[in-house]
Amino acid sequence: MGAYKKECLFTLFSFIVIVLLTNIYPLFYMFPGITKGYIMGFPTHYFLALFIGWVGLFFFYWFYMNVSENIDREIEAHTGGDK
Repeated sequence: MGAYKKECLFTLFSFIVIVLLTNIYPLFYMFPGITKGYIMGFPTHYFLALFIGWVGLFFFYWFYMNVSENIDREIEAHTGGDK
């Protein structure tokens, strides 16, 4: 698979993951029991939205940057770098 195609597919996959991680609110309608508890003083649905939205995405973006950098190096190696 070409490096450009790999980059496009990885970007599309990343977009889908980010949309799913940032739009977790339908889970609270599908599982209303989630909203009944508290975690560290916050209602569970607030805490989960903050935790997944900030902390979860932080680790995903770190993964995304590493993979993207490797793909960029592969593209540079294939094209011969900047001339």
